[in-house]
Amino acid sequence: MPCTLERLLALALGDLPEALASAEARERLERVRTGLPAVFSWVGLECRLDADPRVDLAGSIDARGGGRDALARALEGGALDESLGPIEPLARAWCAADDPLHDAPQLWVELDMDAEAPRFPFAFVTLLGLSPGAVDAAISRTLELFGERSDPVARCVSALPAGSVVHHVAALSPRGRPGVRLVVRAPTSGLFEYLRRIDWPGDPAPLTPYVDLLGSFSSDMVVDLDVVDAPADYLGIEIHYRSNPLRDPRWGRVFELVESAGLAEPAKLIALARYLGEAPPGQTRDIHLKACFREGAWRVKGYAGLRR
Repeated sequence: MPCTLERLLALALGDLPEALASAEARERLERVRTGLPAVFSWVGLECRLDADPRVDLAGSIDARGGGRDALARALEGGALDESLGPIEPLARAWCAADDPLHDAPQLWVELDMDAEAPRFPFAFVTLLGLSPGAVDAAISRTLELFGERSDPVARCVSALPAGSVVHHVAALSPRGRPGVRLVVRAPTSGLFEYLRRIDWPGDPAPLTPYVDLLGSFSSDMVVDLDVVDAPADYLGIEIHYRSNPLRDPRWGRVFELVESAGLAEPAKLIALARYLGEAPPGQTRDIHLKACFREGAWRVKGYAGLRR
C-alpha cells in the first residue's frame, strides 16, 4: 500500500545511523510537510559522504499499486494546492491515460533541502521497460512540458551505443537552471567513445579509475548526463549492487576507491553498509553510490532507500 512520504521518512530516519545524518539534518527532515497524500512506495535519503552534513529527500510514486490513482484523485479534487509546484503539469500528464507519459512506470520526486525548508519538488520520469518509441515519446513530452529544446537531447540518445537503455529523464528547470538530465545504462567498453561522439566537454582522464573498476565487475554502467544546448561538463556514475556491502567484495573495492581519494569519510561508508545490512522484517532496503564529476572535481553521494 502506498504511504505518505512523511511516514516513509520517519521509518527510514528511525534506523539511519547518526553518521549519515546530523541532528540538524534530521531536524530539517522531520519538519518536512509535502502536502501530498499517501502515494509513495519508496523513500530515498541522499547523504553527502564527505564532511557536508546535508541530506536531501526523494520518494517514488508507482503506476501500479494505487499510487498514481491516488495522485490523480488528489489532482482532480484540487487537494494539492501548490504542493507540487513546477512539476504539477508533469504529474497531471502522467496521470492522463491519453498522454505519452502515461506509459512511464514511475515518478521519482526529489526535494533539495535548504536551511529552512525543502524547495519545490524536482521529478525524474522512469522509462525502464518501455519500447524505444515510447521512450522517445515520453522524453519529447517531458521536454515540451518544461519548454526545453529536444534536438540536443535527441542527439545524445541517438548516439548511445547498441545495447544501451535510457533509465530516467528529468527537466532541471525546477532546480532553477536550464537543461535536462538523462540517466542511461551503456556498455562500459563504449563509454569514452560515446562521450567523444556527443562532444562531452569534460576531461575523461579522471573517469578512468571508476570506469576501469566498475568495468571489471560488469559489462555496462549507469551514467547521468546534463544536456542544455549541448552536453554540460557534469557526469554522474551510479554504483549499485543488490547485495550486502558487508559481504560483497565489489562494494569493498568501491568504498576503498572513494575513501582513498578523500571523497568519503570511512564512518559514513560503514554506516551506509550497516543501514542495508540491518533491515527489520517487513521492510525492503536499498543503497547506492553516485560519483559526480563537475568542473574537474569529484563528489560522492550515498543513497539510503526504504520500501514498505
